[in-house]
Amino acid sequence: MAHADLFAERYRLGQLLSEGRFTIAWRAYDTVLDRDVVVMLYRVAAGNTRVIDPDARAKLWRELRLLARPSETPRLVTVFDAGQYHGQPFLVTRCMPAETLVNLLESQPGRRLAPQRAVAIACDVLEGLAALHGAGLVHREVRPSNVWMEIDGRAVLGGFGLVAAMGAPPLIGLTEDGQACSYLAPE
Repeated sequence: MAHADLFAERYRLGQLLSEGRFTIAWRAYDTVLDRDVVVMLYRVAAGNTRVIDPDARAKLWRELRLLARPSETPRLVTVFDAGQYHGQPFLVTRCMPAETLVNLLESQPGRRLAPQRAVAIACDVLEGLAALHGAGLVHREVRPSNVWMEIDGRAVLGGFGLVAAMGAPPLIGLTEDGQACSYLAPE
């Protein structure tokens, strides 16, 4: 296969998984390590535009490098690669099972979990957050759709689209029009 068919000369992009204001996520195949992955492409905005700003790109690159450090904890989605390809910032993570906390809640009567189960999931998410915070990062988007459920029932925190260095001003606004989001993470 010619390298022109590959993103970053190794990832074959497949199914579009999600497209948000700040990231585009693709299911992909890593031709070097022979495994399925998720490739997240970051949209780094200058003001309220979607143009990639050089200063914002540099800040994002520093944060992506920091993000790779705590991902060794089993409570965070594993980061395999981060970089820039032709100026496009990207992050490559483990391809997680399809079930998120949203799916689990929807399958429960009254969308409620048994108290012990809810506490166990919260502890897993807090373990992931502690690893991020220990690396000097804040997640900024902790919500049920960014918590994946492993087959063994343990929870794994992912969705690193808004990760930022702790104490730093936000790289990108929470909405393009400067309005507040309908949901804000508890961090």
